[in-house]
Amino acid sequence: MSQIYIASNSISDAHKSDIFSVAVTELFTITASGDGTVSLWDNSSNEPKSFIALQSPVGFHHIATNGRNVLAAVSYDGRISFFDLKDMVKIEVSAFQLEESKYWAISLSIENDLLALSTIDGAVDLWDISELAHPKKLATLRDLKKGFGLSVDISPDGKYIATGHETGTLLIYQVETLKFFLSIPGHSSPIRTIKFSPSSTMIAVAGDSKLISLYNVSTGEHITNLPGHDGWIFSLSWSEIGDFLLSSCYGGKAKIWSLETMSCVFTISENSKPLLSSAWLDKGWGKGVIGGKNKGIVTVGEEKAIRWYREGSGQ
Repeated sequence: MSQIYIASNSISDAHKSDIFSVAVTELFTITASGDGTVSLWDNSSNEPKSFIALQSPVGFHHIATNGRNVLAAVSYDGRISFFDLKDMVKIEVSAFQLEESKYWAISLSIENDLLALSTIDGAVDLWDISELAHPKKLATLRDLKKGFGLSVDISPDGKYIATGHETGTLLIYQVETLKFFLSIPGHSSPIRTIKFSPSSTMIAVAGDSKLISLYNVSTGEHITNLPGHDGWIFSLSWSEIGDFLLSSCYGGKAKIWSLETMSCVFTISENSKPLLSSAWLDKGWGKGVIGGKNKGIVTVGEEKAIRWYREGSGQ
């Protein structure tokens, strides 16, 4: 079952430096760059302009949203910044100014107002941000010292937190108990990206192995590997209902995988430089940037460009 995605829009030199991360909400495509800015791009416009939401003298590398109003970004000095996507203002959170500068990857829960941050020494800090002005640290999760925490994700149902490390270690914790749940073996190279499926029953794992590995969350059982990339895999993104998985790699390619056939159904290969992040736009989210009501995808990377693509069927 093949899929077709059509290039629908692009912005060359969207940033002055590499674009390390992209996230999408109904209203915005959001990009984080080494040039020191996090920018918002209006999904309803066919010629979106940059609105600079956050700035840092050292650049940003990871961003996340809670699907509603909170945008969070981690900069190269290990600090976290927040922006209100509803009121369009930066949120000053004094509690995080007191924290040691140690953060790397980030995940925000849509379900239960949790924030997870991986640290450079292998831990995960879990925060309750239901009152963002006064966040509460719930726990520092650490099984053993497993090395730099390159990736982290909170499951959509809010029950699990997973973290991937430079050593190839993959750990899953339970939110309810704030305890270690299981370790998934089989990786010897850095894990750069991990993503729970929308149903929270599977987790996709990828990195320097150039493979995507799928696991059962409750048992840790290995489901399958998805081979095909020719470079380190930097990002994974599930479609809205979990029937497709999007990946992007250092080789400059983005691939769409069918979970029905466990195979690649479309490859984007027009990028001349590494792709560092990609994300889905749900149906109806990109009427301007993708030119219709279909679902779409967006890619960013070392080319400093943003490229949008539209599913090649439907409205």
